[in-house]
Amino acid sequence: MRRIRDLRKYELPDTLLEIWTQQQGEFLLPVQEVAVQRYGLFEGQSLVISSPTSSGKTFVGEMAAMRATFAGKRVLYLTPLRALA
Repeated sequence: MRRIRDLRKYELPDTLLEIWTQQQGEFLLPVQEVAVQRYGLFEGQSLVISSPTSSGKTFVGEMAAMRATFAGKRVLYLTPLRALA
């Protein structure tokens, strides 16, 4: 799974996937793909991601937050830098 639209199988709304595609591009970055496929991002697994700047960590957090939101859960997003908030 390399395309954002392939995330449909996790029951995310098509409108959300379209927004993500417009904002992020058509394809997941490698760290994002690994988080989804290998480490169960959409299957309730807890993850700690350490990777270089601009590798896609923030979008991994956004994907997890939206999945939790659509599952009726609360989301708290913490960031160490004001610029990221």
